[in-house]
Amino acid sequence: MYQQIFELHTDILKALSHPKRLEIVHLLRNHSLSVSEIQEMLDLPQANLSQHLQVLRENQIVACLKKGKQIFYRVTNPKLLQACDLIREVLFEQYQDNSHFNQELRTNISDLLPIGIDPVCGMKLTSTTTAFTFYDNGTNYYFCASGCLEKYKVTRHCEERSDEAIPAAEIASLAIGRSQ
Repeated sequence: MYQQIFELHTDILKALSHPKRLEIVHLLRNHSLSVSEIQEMLDLPQANLSQHLQVLRENQIVACLKKGKQIFYRVTNPKLLQACDLIREVLFEQYQDNSHFNQELRTNISDLLPIGIDPVCGMKLTSTTTAFTFYDNGTNYYFCASGCLEKYKVTRHCEERSDEAIPAAEIASLAIGRSQ
């Protein structure tokens, strides 16, 4: 049994070892999403998304519920999100000499106020759940994933501009300023 525990632990870590699978878990942090919503947010081909969801399902990281013709996914255990947050803390310690990276990693997702809503999918975003920030016509727009950003650019006919993320500390101060 002793060795079997390590093998099971390895299986979970392998399932989480792909950036897109981690991003899926991240998107499911606060709510369930349908397959089509996840696909739109990540801008992934259906076949690739299905493979990623299968790996996560087989390792009991996510569970699905069928409602009519749609399938909704959710994280099975909030402790998995805590584990991801702990890994972020380890990254903070490892990158403590890089002040910009360090500040973003230090932020605890659950303690932040929402700073905005993704204009494409409607997801409430915080400074650490924002994957991309895009400046368009005098306004910063926040996006949960690359698929939403690209869809926004296409539907708004935006020229390619800098979509460099605003540092988490600056976004958090903007959010605090808005709430006062």
